[in-house]
Amino acid sequence: MLATRFLLRSMHYALWMLIVLGAFAVTDVAAQDEPLPSVVAEGAELVELAAGYGFVEGPSVDAAGALFFTDLGNGSINVLSPDGNASVYRSSRADAANGLAFDAQGRLHACEGGSGRITRTETDGSVTVLAAEFAGARFNSPNDLALTRAGGMYFTDPFFGSSVAQPQPVTGVYYIGPDGQVALVAGDLDRPNGIVLSADESVLYVTNDNPVGVGEIWAFDVAADGALANKWLFAAAARIMDGMALDVLGNLYAASFNQGNSSAGRGVWVFAPNGNSMGLIATPEQPSNCTIADGGLYITASKRVFAIDLHMANVDATVLQQRTWAQIKITGVK
Repeated sequence: MLATRFLLRSMHYALWMLIVLGAFAVTDVAAQDEPLPSVVAEGAELVELAAGYGFVEGPSVDAAGALFFTDLGNGSINVLSPDGNASVYRSSRADAANGLAFDAQGRLHACEGGSGRITRTETDGSVTVLAAEFAGARFNSPNDLALTRAGGMYFTDPFFGSSVAQPQPVTGVYYIGPDGQVALVAGDLDRPNGIVLSADESVLYVTNDNPVGVGEIWAFDVAADGALANKWLFAAAARIMDGMALDVLGNLYAASFNQGNSSAGRGVWVFAPNGNSMGLIATPEQPSNCTIADGGLYITASKRVFAIDLHMANVDATVLQQRTWAQIKITGVK
């Protein structure tokens, strides 16, 4: 459970926040018009873990239980220790780190959109550049990444500026093999963003925001050599989709929000393995990404970091709340 990561083993969230840390408090949760998805633990509440940042992204938990996340507003990678202490792990505004992921050796991989590169921070603190260009040009703005157990990596490379200044001819998805070779594995997405691999690494999911304002989650079959094939639409709706996570049952969590300041549908949507909506975990600010570790869902949202307990034993995949995702397009189970 989330309790084992942040000392919440036997206390109610609010009581622990007041007595142990004092500085944290149960957050001002956005309106939850629908029942929480069944993946959320009974009685669990959204808790604010950290606040006061510029714009947070890329949550990732290391083997010791520390939560790492980036702050695009201040150009830093930050860490929240299990005892609640926050500090800056690495700082470089020019690099503008976004998505993060730890490998089995405890090394932190980062998409650095500002410098257009993928890096790995070694256990001694030194930084290795894994890739900085493709076909003779720098990457656009590496955004998010997914690591494979064999030492490979997928990452998205959107572009948020004028197309005239776009370094690469496409906004693509790339694969860095264990041998360090870089390949473009998907070049037909408008603005690829979040990315996550299924537990058996047979399917890769990628969020994409198309020009007409529809947020899409695309799925690809993954070949042994890292290539992608058989692209199909997992889900789509008229809201922006960002970072994602998968739980042990194959349910997919996607940070989603509307254009502008509308709070309608803002939060983390949960999808069953067949693409049906299981409901929304509402957030008070624009969510950017999420990760699951030790029974908890961690969410980066605007200037704050949140968490909520999950409990897979509660999951009832037959109770699908499709009316909360009215514009969904389902393509069916592959």
